[in-house]
Amino acid sequence: MYLEFLVAAFPFLPFDPLWHPVVPSGPNYQHFRLEVLDVVDVVIAKLARFHKTDRDDIAAMAELELIEPQPFAERFRSAVQRWWHDSRAEDLPQIVRNFHQVQSDELFVWPSRVELPPWVKDD
Repeated sequence: MYLEFLVAAFPFLPFDPLWHPVVPSGPNYQHFRLEVLDVVDVVIAKLARFHKTDRDDIAAMAELELIEPQPFAERFRSAVQRWWHDSRAEDLPQIVRNFHQVQSDELFVWPSRVELPPWVKDD
């Protein structure tokens, strides 16, 4: 089992991240609860950083057809709304460009319209 812990991070996620329970097998796992983040929410979280490893992970998930375009767009808009009044809102234009890149390059759909706060400059 591989676990990754994020320290000092506030990930780019929708208002209500989707968590799925995992029931590990074996007697040693009966005293804790394990949940994993939904694949679509994982992809959305990766859009903020969007390093090569993130892009490779997203490409692999898209190739396995784990990302449905419509829920991806809906969940992404929720994440944008979550950062709407946040100091990180100025990062949203780049995150939206990353989102559009995934839509066109990996999901082969037209980019979705995403509304940004009016005070955010999109260069």
